[in-house]
Amino acid sequence: MENQLRRQKDLISTYRRALDAASIAAITDRHGIITYVNDNFCRISGYSKEELIGRTHSVVNSGYHSREFFADLWQTITSGEIWQGEIRNRARDGSFYWVESTIIPFRDEYGHIESYVSLRHDITARKERKELKYRLLFDHSREGLLIARPDCTFVEVNQACCDMLGYTHEELMRLTTPQITVDSDPLLPVATDRLLREGSYTGRLQFRRSDGSVMDTEISTAVYQDENMENRSYMSIRDITEKLKAERSLQESERKFRALIENSRDGIAITNENWEITYLSPAIYDILGYTPEELQDTNAAGLLHPDDLETHLPLLMELATGQSTHATRLFRVRRKDGQWRWIEATATNQLGDPAVGAMVTNFRDITERKEAEEKLELLNQSLERKIEERTHELLESNKALQSFSYIAAHDLQAPLRILGSYAGILAREYSHELNAEGRQMVEIIQQKTKQSSQMVRDLLAFSRASHSVMQRTPVDLDKMVGAIIDGMAMAGYDMVRTNIRLHSLGTASCDRSLIQQVWTNLISNALKYSAKKDKPVVEIGCDHTATGTVYYIKDNGAGFSMALAPKLFEVFARLHSGEEFEGTGIGLALVRNIIVRHGGRIWAEARIDEGATFYFTLPECG
Repeated sequence: MENQLRRQKDLISTYRRALDAASIAAITDRHGIITYVNDNFCRISGYSKEELIGRTHSVVNSGYHSREFFADLWQTITSGEIWQGEIRNRARDGSFYWVESTIIPFRDEYGHIESYVSLRHDITARKERKELKYRLLFDHSREGLLIARPDCTFVEVNQACCDMLGYTHEELMRLTTPQITVDSDPLLPVATDRLLREGSYTGRLQFRRSDGSVMDTEISTAVYQDENMENRSYMSIRDITEKLKAERSLQESERKFRALIENSRDGIAITNENWEITYLSPAIYDILGYTPEELQDTNAAGLLHPDDLETHLPLLMELATGQSTHATRLFRVRRKDGQWRWIEATATNQLGDPAVGAMVTNFRDITERKEAEEKLELLNQSLERKIEERTHELLESNKALQSFSYIAAHDLQAPLRILGSYAGILAREYSHELNAEGRQMVEIIQQKTKQSSQMVRDLLAFSRASHSVMQRTPVDLDKMVGAIIDGMAMAGYDMVRTNIRLHSLGTASCDRSLIQQVWTNLISNALKYSAKKDKPVVEIGCDHTATGTVYYIKDNGAGFSMALAPKLFEVFARLHSGEEFEGTGIGLALVRNIIVRHGGRIWAEARIDEGATFYFTLPECG
C-alpha cells in the first residue's frame, strides 16, 4: 500500500514537472488568491514568486479586456466549467504579452470548488503576426474601413476612409456615425433597420464630407463581438460618386441617342445574321409606309427589288459571314403602297461586338435625289453637246482671229514703214525747204509712226502669248535676268547711273521665251519710270513664303496712286501721260496674261513719287 502511494506521488510529481516545463502555470484558491506559480509564470511576467503569491491575477491585468469579459470568465469557472480563451497581460516592465489560457476548477471531497489551476501558453508572437497582418490590410486598403461601437463612436478608421471624407485621422475619430451620414438619405433607415434586425447590410449609402458635399458609396457592414465580448460594427466603404456620375451620363447619353434615332429622318435597322429584322426606328413609316411592328421578324432581303436582290445577295452573304464588315450600297425597296423607292444604306457587321451582337444598317430615302441626278445627267449631256459645239465655234473663231491679227499686223506694218521712210526722207533732204512748223510736223509724224509700229509689235506679242503652246522647262532665272540687264545697256538705258540690286532668284518651271518677256517688260518699266530720279535704284529678288516663291521688281521712280491699281493690267491702260513716259499700254497686260497662263498671279504696290513694286508668282520647279 505504501509502495502504491509512493508510486502515485512520483507520478503526480512527474506530471507536475512536465506541466511546469511546458506551461505557464498558476494555482489560486476559490477566491482567486494566488497560491502557486511556476518559473515560467515568473519569467514571462517579470515578477518573483514572493511578489505574486498572496495576490490576485489583477497584478498582471493589462486593462485591455472589459469587465464583461472577466465576468463571463468567473461565471464559467465558478459554475465548475473549464474556461478557455486568450488574455492580454502586462508584465512588470510595462510590456504586454498574450497567453492562451485554460482554467480548470478543482473540487474537494464534498464537491465544493477549492482551487483553480491555470495553464497558459505564450502566444504573443502569433498575436503580433496576426495584428501586423490585420493592420497592413486595414491601413492599406483602398476602401474606407471603420469599426464603431454601439454608441456610434469609432474604435478605428483607416486612412482611405479619412481621405474619402476629407478629415484627418484625429478629426474623424472625434465624430460619430450620424455626423458623417446624410439624414435625408432614404437608404439610411433601411441600412440601420437591417443592421439591427439581421446584423448586416450591404448596399448603397450616402456620406457627408467635411466640405459638406455628399458622397455616394457602396458599403458592407456587419455586427460582431470582439475579444472582450463587446459588440462592434465593421464597415467597408467604396466611393461610387464617379461611377454614379458615369452611369447617369451614360443614361443621359442613351436618352439623347434614342431621341436622335427616334426623331431622325434616316432609318436604322437591326437584324440578325439571317437578315431577320429585330428593330426598326420610327422613320421606317415615313420611308416605306410600314410601322416597325409590321416588319418585325421580316427578312430584309424580301423587300428588295428583284433586279437589285440578284446584285446585292452575294454582298449580304459576305457581310453576314464576316467576309466583309462594312458596305454602302444603293438599291430599290418596295413601299407598303407598292411604289419602289431608292434607298442608300450603310450596313455594318457588329455580330462580334458583345454590346451589339447584330447587323446594323443606316438607310435613307434618296428617290428625289436619284430623280434629280437623272435630270442633271440629261442636262449635263445636253450641256456637253452645247459646250462641244461652242468650243468648236470658239476654236474656229480663234483661228480666224489669229489669222486676222497676223494679216492686220503685217498690213499695218507695211504702210507704217513706208510712212516712216518718207518722213525720214523729208527730214533729211527737204528740211531746209520747210519752215519751223513743217519740220515740227515731220518730227511728229516720225514719233507717231514709231509709236504705232511699236503698238503693232506689242499686239503681235500679246497675240502670240495668248495662243502659243507653252513648253515648261526648268529655267535658271539668275542667268536669264542677268542677260536681260546686260541687254538693257545696249538698248540705251542708263545702266551706269542706275543702282541695280540683283538677288538670287533660283530656278522656276516655266516657258522660257514667255517668262523672258515678263522680266524684260517689268525691268524696262522699272528703269523707265525711275530714270528721272537723281539716284535711280532698281531691286530684283524673291521671297520664299509658306505658299510659294514670290518674285519682285522694285524701283524708286514715279510710282502711282493705288486707287488706279485695278486698271493697271488692262490693255491700253496708262497711268501716266505719253509726254511723261513713252509706252503703248500693252506691256503690263501682256505680263499679266503670261503669268496667269503659268498658273501664277501678279499684283503691285506703289506710292506717288516713291516708286513701285511688282510682285508675281510662278510654280515651284519640282
